[in-house]
Amino acid sequence: MGVLNTLQIIAAFNFFLIGSLILLNKKVVTYSVKLLGVFLVAKGITLFTNLVYIMQWPVPRALVLILSSALFVYAPFLYFFARYLVHRTVVDLRKDWLHFIPFGAYLLFNLIQAVAPFQSMVADYVITASYYLQAVTYTLFAFRLMHNKGDNSKSHYWLKNLLLSFLVVWFMFLFEVVFGLAGNADMALLFKTLGVLSILILANLTLVIAIYSPELFFKGLRVIKKANVENAIVTEGNYNRMLSLIAEKALYTDPQLKLADLANAMGLSERNTSLIIKTFHKGNFPDFLNSFRIEEAKRLFVEKQDELTISEVLYDVGFNSKSVFNTLFKKKVGMTPTQFKKSHAERYSAS
Repeated sequence: MGVLNTLQIIAAFNFFLIGSLILLNKKVVTYSVKLLGVFLVAKGITLFTNLVYIMQWPVPRALVLILSSALFVYAPFLYFFARYLVHRTVVDLRKDWLHFIPFGAYLLFNLIQAVAPFQSMVADYVITASYYLQAVTYTLFAFRLMHNKGDNSKSHYWLKNLLLSFLVVWFMFLFEVVFGLAGNADMALLFKTLGVLSILILANLTLVIAIYSPELFFKGLRVIKKANVENAIVTEGNYNRMLSLIAEKALYTDPQLKLADLANAMGLSERNTSLIIKTFHKGNFPDFLNSFRIEEAKRLFVEKQDELTISEVLYDVGFNSKSVFNTLFKKKVGMTPTQFKKSHAERYSAS
């Protein structure tokens, strides 16, 4: 057994183990993590079926063909995972069935292969191209969702890196196929090695994320934390003091403002400052800060609608990205900055 095959076996085992533990303990994990669990199990299954072909293990061919259909399942679930984190949208087969068409088509193809085996180079090329197109596209869409949310928390930083890591893996194996077809065996082996190593690292990265940001994985963790550290500092009085401090000193206008900066201004620890925000704002620090920025932007649009442009306003209130500003403004206000400004301009002219 070669080193690469051994590494693939370890990666397949890790993916399947982590995914299975998530799905078997679904009562204590969040909905988003259940989606991630499906992705991990499906990825583990496809790695296993690939190894069956390489190692020629004595597994029934029909079973391997059916299991290998999971190849077109896991990419959509990576996207569903990110979509739920950003928009809290659950998977609804009545609305999301289009995402499963490639899986259904490949499953049907494999069922036909199980009954009446045949060889087709064209079919192999189409399947390979479709797989990489699907994997890259869904991963890019998932990353875009996470990126546009404008959340700078450590947990979302980890998750965006997870998505980027998967994107790297897809390209490693894609380059292996490309160089293999071009007849460059050395380069094909190089990218296969890099791909297998990336997969192995990725299989363990999810564990790191679970340890580093457990609140994304386990239900009720925030409540438990809050109950254990409840003290005289986490009070509504300190929350109101925080609101006054941010408003009076316009701290939100600093695009580089960090939780540590606010904690220093309050004379509190980062931990207690974060707990105050989570307890009374019901959100994290970036969301808390952006709420101030959006409210100030609304005020400027109303009071200085003829003096300031949208770009000037977004920079004045502490944003440094127009796309992030537009996304968050529409999410919190229900309309874009342009629509908001126009509606108030019309009201002003009518009066």
